[in-house]
Parts: sequence; C-alpha cells; structure tokens
Amino acid sequence: NVGFDLDGQEVSYNNMQQPFLKDSKLALGILKDNESIYNKGTQGGEINPEMLKSYEAKLTNDLQNEDALNSILYDFESELNVADIATRVTDNALSLDDARTEVVKRLVNARKGVFDEGKKQYEIKNNKLTPYQTHVLKVANDKITLLESGKVASSAGSGKPRYVTFKKDESTGEGQYYETDLYGNVNINTMKPLTSKAEIIEVLGINVKGLNWK
Repeated sequence: NVGFDLDGQEVSYNNMQQPFLKDSKLALGILKDNESIYNKGTQGGEINPEMLKSYEAKLTNDLQNEDALNSILYDFESELNVADIATRVTDNALSLDDARTEVVKRLVNARKGVFDEGKKQYEIKNNKLTPYQTHVLKVANDKITLLESGKVASSAGSGKPRYVTFKKDESTGEGQYYETDLYGNVNINTMKPLTSKAEIIEVLGINVKGLNWK
C-alpha cells in the first residue's frame, strides 16, 4: 500500500478519493438526443409526455452511479447547465442525493425546452412571419413566460397600460389570473378573475399569430 505526503500528512493510496472520469458516453448521448429532439420540433413533430417520463426514469437509474453523477456535475457542468448544482454540492449545501434529483429535473426540463424552441422555429418558418411579426411574437411569448412564473405582465402597444398577474388564494391553495395594477395588488374578494386565456390575451393585447401558450 503506497503512501503519499499531502500537506504534511501521509495518506495511503487506498484511502485517496479517485479522480472523476469523463462519462462522455452518457453526457454526449444526452446532448446528441437533445439535438435530435430540437430537430424533431423544427420539422413540426410532437413530443410524447410518456417519452419524457421514460427519459426521467432512465436518467434517475443511470445517475445512481455516483461516478456518472459526478461527471455530469463537474465534467459537463457548462454543456448541461448544472454548474449551480455542482457549486452547492461542493459547498456542502446540497447532498448528492438531492443533487441527483435536481439534475434529473433540470435535464428533463432542458429536453422539453429544446423541443419547444425547435417547434417555435417551425411555426415561425411555416407562418412566414416578417421580422417585425417575429419581434411582436417574442414580446408576447415573453409576457406569457412572466405570467406563468407568477410575475406581473404589462399590456403591449402604445395605449394606457394594463396589467395581469397570477394570485393564489391562501385558504384554498388554488390560484387564478387577475387584472391588476403595476405592483400586482389584487383583492381576490372583490376583483373578478380572468377565467379564460382569451380574456388574458385581450387585456394584454397579445393576440398574435404563433402565440406559444397552449
């Protein structure tokens, strides 16, 4: 059993933590499949929810191997957008088990995201939007993203601004969309909710071709 002097302390080879090996097969497979899914979107295909569930189960199984998980976290942290998770693990702010759960969720969401981006490109191409229409569409989709994240979205256009936000009823745990003010103030007892996406789209003035809100 060979020993090494590390900072004045003798550490046996058998007790040394082994360096991570690049699990290129797993990581490159994920990246390649993401590219295929993106291309499927650009061709107007559809993504099956069961496919995402199967992908989630496979990732959960593959990443039970701690070497594979560590390789994803520290060898491919930039390519797979998990650097923040790796940092929390390094700082002992997140256990490896919890990191595994977050990595799986991040990768599954990324797969859906690349498909959605591909599908958006397909819709733009087939609707033959002008550059201005493409800009208007992006503005509208950004407002939908704001709404879905629970923030206040303002109306488009040059008229008097109107605002919409999502408000949860703490007593029931359920939420609805409301027209509100700039600061998101809502009295759910006196204000009438916006009960359809059509109403919300009208208030925000984002009735544009290709709106990404299913």
